Amino acid sequence: MSTTEIYGFKADGNAEFIGETQNAFRGAFVVWEHFEKNTLSHYSQWLMAKVTQEL
Repeated sequence: MSTTEIYGFKADGNAEFIGETQNAFRGAFVVWEHFEKNTLSHYSQWLMAKVTQEL
């Protein structure tokens, strides 16, 4: 079975081990969920507000 190791990067550029999942396919969901929560949610809120204003 495959594994996914997840690393985070600090502001100084050093990497740190965050976690591991035993199923690489499931690991992709974890990574994208974290990315969406910390990055895309701000964009999604802005986009939704913009679309709502245009309607």
